[in-house]
Amino acid sequence: MELAAARALWRVTADAGPVLPVLLRHLAGADHHRAADAADALAELGSEAGSARPALREALRGKGNVWVELRVAQALWRVAGEAHVDVLSRVWAENRYARSQVARCFAELGPRAASAGPLLRAELGQVRRHTAVSNVWSSDQVPRDLALLRACDAALTAMG
Repeated sequence: MELAAARALWRVTADAGPVLPVLLRHLAGADHHRAADAADALAELGSEAGSARPALREALRGKGNVWVELRVAQALWRVAGEAHVDVLSRVWAENRYARSQVARCFAELGPRAASAGPLLRAELGQVRRHTAVSNVWSSDQVPRDLALLRACDAALTAMG
């Protein structure tokens, strides 16, 4: 609730001052979901959250949760222009369910993520990706697969 209130306050006032302490407290907390949500909110603040850079770097090193690391890496890009392609590539390798979101991050990074091109090309070259579950039929498999393909293609295009 506190995170939602902080985000709402930011959206209404565009004043990062009262919002940053709340977001930083949750970013440093033990709850991975709240830390990830705080990272998302900091990313939304962009350069207005510049003073959060040290805390974001610390969260990138200390959380041990790929979802938090993904969202913190994205926040560091939007807040400070830091491209953590190594972290995003590791998240790609460790959690296949994060690949669409990681590919969207690579697209946002553009040419700075070029070293991740082989990961994306390998994914596009797969006949059957992780989005297809054997012996199970689900109506969301095709849309999820198409979203992953589109995200990979967009990232490669952005990389140049």
